[in-house]
Amino acid sequence: MRGLVMLGLSALLLGSAAWANEAKSYNIALRFDPGSGAVKATARVALKPEPQAKTLTFYLHDELKVSSLRLNGRKLAFHQGPVAYDFSYDTKANRVEAKVAGLSAKDELEVVYSGRFSPSTARSPSDYMRGDKDGLYLRSYGYSLWFPIFAPDRSSFSPVDFENLRITAPERLRAVFVGEEVTRAVKNGEATATWQAKAVGPFDAQLTLRLFRLQDGGEVKTYALGDVASLAAADRVITQAGKLVAYYRSHYRRAAGERVIHLVEEPPYGDIAGANMIGLAEERWRGIKDDGDEIETLAHELVHAFVQTPTAKTDALYAFQIEGFPSYFHLPALGSLLGEGWYNAQLDHVEKAYLERRATGKYRGETMPPEKAILALTADDISAYKDVFVLNDRALLFWDYLRRKAPPSAYDGFVHALTAAPNVSADSFFALLGQYMPELVPDAHSWLETTAFPDAFRRQQS
Repeated sequence: MRGLVMLGLSALLLGSAAWANEAKSYNIALRFDPGSGAVKATARVALKPEPQAKTLTFYLHDELKVSSLRLNGRKLAFHQGPVAYDFSYDTKANRVEAKVAGLSAKDELEVVYSGRFSPSTARSPSDYMRGDKDGLYLRSYGYSLWFPIFAPDRSSFSPVDFENLRITAPERLRAVFVGEEVTRAVKNGEATATWQAKAVGPFDAQLTLRLFRLQDGGEVKTYALGDVASLAAADRVITQAGKLVAYYRSHYRRAAGERVIHLVEEPPYGDIAGANMIGLAEERWRGIKDDGDEIETLAHELVHAFVQTPTAKTDALYAFQIEGFPSYFHLPALGSLLGEGWYNAQLDHVEKAYLERRATGKYRGETMPPEKAILALTADDISAYKDVFVLNDRALLFWDYLRRKAPPSAYDGFVHALTAAPNVSADSFFALLGQYMPELVPDAHSWLETTAFPDAFRRQQS
C-alpha cells in the first residue's frame, strides 16, 4: 500500500526508572561549526532527587567527549569511556560516571562536551544522523545521544522539559527543534535561536540545522530549502497539512495538536515525527500533491502526536499502540479528503497482502517472521514486525473492522476517548471498548489475542 520510510519510534513512555539518576529539565547552549562538523555544548541539567545515590551516570554519542563536569558549581572527578549502546545510531555511546553523595531537588549538573557526529550505517541504511557542511541532523534517544541521557541502553524514561535550547550557527543555517522558537538573534554573521519545549518524550527531541526558508502558515510552519521546487512545495504542504490537522483535531486527541506544527524538508531517510516537528525527505517534499505516497507519508507522520497515548513498555498493548495506532489512523483522514473509494482500495490491498503472508510466510519473495497475536508482540518484536507483518496489516484490518461494524457515533466516541486518555493499557483498552461497543468486545479479543481470521472478519468474505 505504501512506500513509506517510517523511522519514527514512540512519543511517550510510562514507568519510573530503575536506576538512580533521572533528569527533570535541561538548559543547553549548543554551537555548531559546519566547517569542521563539530558541536560544542554546555548542558545544565536539573536532576530528580535521589538521596541515596552514590554515582552519577549518563550517556552521550560516542564521539562526544566531556571536558568538564560540575555539580552546583563544584568540579566532579569523572571517568568516561565507550560502551555498546544499541539505542545510538552507531551502536556505541560514551558512558560518563562520577561519584556523588546523594542528589537533592536543588542540585544542578553542568556538563561541557564537544565532538562530531560522523555518518554511520551500523543501525540502518540511513546516514541521516550527521553533522557536516550542509547542516546538522539529529534525532533523539534511540538514535542520536546529542544531550546527556540518564538511562541505560534500551530503557524508558519520563518526558523532560527543555527550559531553553540555544543553538548558535552561521546565519545561513536555521535551527528547528520541537516546541516553539522563542527568539532568533543575528550578530556578526551568526544566528542564535532559543527554543523551549515542555514534556518532551525520550524519542522526540530531534534537532535540525539546514539552509531553510521559513514560511509561516499560522498553525503550520514550513522549513524548506531555497530552490524553486522546494519553496513551491511548501505552499502545497501547508494546504494539505492544514486539512489533515483539522481532521485530527476533531477526531483524535486535541490537546496534543494545539501547538504550532513545524514541517521540515529533510535529507533522504528524513521521514520522521517527534512531538510537533515533522520531517519529510526531500523527494517526498517536492513531490507533494493531493494524492500518492507523498501525502500519505505526510498524513502518517502528522498523526503520531494525535494518537500515541503513553503506554508502559511492559504492557501487552505497547507494540500495538506504538505501531498499530499511527499506522492506521491517518487512513480515515485521507479517506475524508480523497474519497471513501480510496480508503477502501487501500484496505482491500492490505487484506490481500495479509492473506498472502499468512498463507505462504512470504510476500514479494521476502520471508516473513512467524505470525503472532497482536498483543503477544513485545517492544523487542517491533523492529522485526513493523512495516513487515501483523503490525502493518492485521492491526489495520482490526481498526477497519471496528469502523465497519460499529455505529459511527460509537466508533468515533471510542477512538476519541482512547486517544485522549492520559495513559492506556490492554486492560483499559478493553474496558473502554466495552463502554462504547460492548457487542464487539469478544471479537476484539479474538482479533488481538489470537491469530484466527475467520470469514466473518474479512472485508470481502469468501
